[in-house]
Amino acid sequence: MRKKIGQVLVVTCLLIGTSSAPALAGEEQFARPLWKLTRGITNIAIGFPFEVLKQAFLGLTEDQDYTAGSSLASTASGTVMGIGWGVARVGSGVVDVVTYPYPAPFNDYRPLVEPEFPL
Repeated sequence: MRKKIGQVLVVTCLLIGTSSAPALAGEEQFARPLWKLTRGITNIAIGFPFEVLKQAFLGLTEDQDYTAGSSLASTASGTVMGIGWGVARVGSGVVDVVTYPYPAPFNDYRPLVEPEFPL
């Protein structure tokens, strides 16, 4: 039951955070603190698994030899890199969620990890 309530809360926060505002010329569509909160929740929710998969795939596609041993080694090293990047992305998400109302000390709502999202 608690898991269901938690899932409903996350989905509700994501829907509220991604709701569109009327577009005005020369103005941003989303409030910057709200965008920071949405980015943080997204990075916490999907950051770790997507980074592991992404880095494992990038390690495999950078492989030039295409032998079984070389592909396995590239995938393994990409997975290890993905674990590191996943921890960094989730940590960045936690910092974004905790500090979303404040522009300081992290340079005016910019993301700690580039790109903003793991996709």
